Amino acid sequence: MLKKVTLFAALMIIALAGSSAGYDYFDVTWGDDNTGLTARSLAMGGVGMNSEVNGTAVFLNPAQLSRMDGLTLGLDYRLTYAREDWSFPAHDNFDGYLVDNIYSQSAVVYPDFGFSIGYKSNKKRFSPGIGISYHPLKDYRYNYEEEVRESSGFAQPNERDSLISINSVRNEGRAYYLGFGAGWDFKPFHVGISYNYAPAAENSDREFEKKKIYPDTTVTNTIDEKFVSPKETGYFLVGLSFRPSDRFQASFTLRPEYMVEYGYSEYNIPLTISQSGIYEEVIPFEIGTALSYRPRSATMSYLEVEFHYIHWSHYRLYDEGTQTVYGADTTATAIDTTYHDNLENIWEVRVGVEHRFFGGIPARFGFRVSPIPDNRSVLTTVVSVGTGFAFGNLQIDLAGALTNRSSRQSGWFATGNRWDAEINKLKESHLQGTVSALYRFEL
Repeated sequence: MLKKVTLFAALMIIALAGSSAGYDYFDVTWGDDNTGLTARSLAMGGVGMNSEVNGTAVFLNPAQLSRMDGLTLGLDYRLTYAREDWSFPAHDNFDGYLVDNIYSQSAVVYPDFGFSIGYKSNKKRFSPGIGISYHPLKDYRYNYEEEVRESSGFAQPNERDSLISINSVRNEGRAYYLGFGAGWDFKPFHVGISYNYAPAAENSDREFEKKKIYPDTTVTNTIDEKFVSPKETGYFLVGLSFRPSDRFQASFTLRPEYMVEYGYSEYNIPLTISQSGIYEEVIPFEIGTALSYRPRSATMSYLEVEFHYIHWSHYRLYDEGTQTVYGADTTATAIDTTYHDNLENIWEVRVGVEHRFFGGIPARFGFRVSPIPDNRSVLTTVVSVGTGFAFGNLQIDLAGALTNRSSRQSGWFATGNRWDAEINKLKESHLQGTVSALYRFEL
């Protein structure tokens, strides 16, 4: 038995050499919330506070660790196809709308890995369930590129306007969290607590580049670069579940406010200004509630609904640093500001349904609706499906999800474009596929 556990754990650790999922415009600032860590959770709209009874509960609801039976090992693999289209409207001579002209498209595929370990002994009445999980919870990576062309209006069908510049945005950086938690069973109540720890992460390198191109002249580059180094951080998650029967369950989770500290430096090329210092980012608290119901029927069905409240109005970013301006004289200016971007508190809704046919094969469906703290009128919508197969003690789950978001935004490089930057249309979409394997050992 020990050899099997060691081999399986070694395979999971080797798989972690990959990177996490990639995301789009809004997520450059706030980082993507990797909802749906496992294939079952993703297929059901990201729910899991009541139904993920394995090691990943340290990120969802540690109270569910008390419901485990024996040893479970899980491995999750996800591919995300992230697409982004920027466009501006074209009008005729009478100012009538004709079509949206797409001026920038990007499509990137990213892999994502994670694992979990859970164990609970049933030999003692109040023995705790223990869970460990490793997943990338935040991802700030982003890739954008646009071509700016001369708007002469005289190009022929087989010709293109002259290229003026190529602008790009590149952002790297992601936060992997290692969660440790325990849960206790006091029927009909279950309680749990976890600490989800992120060590000092790799740098988040953001680069804005404007490559100006003039026919028959030398290429001129203007680059703004920013290097951000997150320090180690972590947060507690407290969970409580009420489960009076196998048919009904209600849960509550609380993630208190916590702080992340970053060291940063940024500069321009050609060198005109540089800045360095420390960011202190205050992440607001989040409250989650979940209700699940399993009706009486010949075939098993299951419904789970979650509501998540995030108090974004308490988000803060403290900037303490120095600024140096290069010119005839070099000066240093102390910077001590408090940043608040008028963010709005949001409610997020997740719904998941599972129906098992007479052969025991599940059909899963879900959706998720989440506003953006910048603007609650901009909604992220997720529609997902999935299924699973059991082979003895091995459970294989499959899931797919489509995420869409549409908004109007100022372009990244508004001054370099010939159109009205305030009416750019942005369409974002993710196509995700996840495979999860969960093995239960008979101890």
